[in-house]
Amino acid sequence: FIKLQNEFGEQGFQMIGLNYEGGSPDADTAKVQKYVSSEGINYPCALGDDSTQEQVPNFNAYPTTLFIDKTGQVRHRLVGLHSYADLAAIVKKLLNE
Repeated sequence: FIKLQNEFGEQGFQMIGLNYEGGSPDADTAKVQKYVSSEGINYPCALGDDSTQEQVPNFNAYPTTLFIDKTGQVRHRLVGLHSYADLAAIVKKLLNE
């Protein structure tokens, strides 16, 4: 995800991390902030809740990656880990539309 943001950010791509940790809001915020810092994450991350999870189409597992186009429509949904090449191909397609 870091590499995607580095490669495509100047072309209008924006990665956003949505985290579901399951603890208290303060503890979860601290945990995510620590991880963002330690891993050099270069995109915004937020905490999700039941309401945000209900908005993910057909959510059934972590990690779920949504690709949202310029109009705000979910165009692709991937579950699990995928290669950089697969992720980049989807990003390139959406940026070229």
